[in-house]
Amino acid sequence: MSHILTLSDRTVIQTLLKVSYSQKQIAEEVGVAPSTINYELKRYPKGYYDADQA
Repeated sequence: MSHILTLSDRTVIQTLLKVSYSQKQIAEEVGVAPSTINYELKRYPKGYYDADQA
């Protein structure tokens, strides 16, 4: 099952990354598979994630 991330989901991802959550922890908070988070983060340079531009 695929899950389209909303702006709200992406804002949560951005916030949790700033407080050093792991990808697995972020996935649990957002309610998606860890692979969804991994794929989303791979779209951007390491250390840079901006929900508004995602």
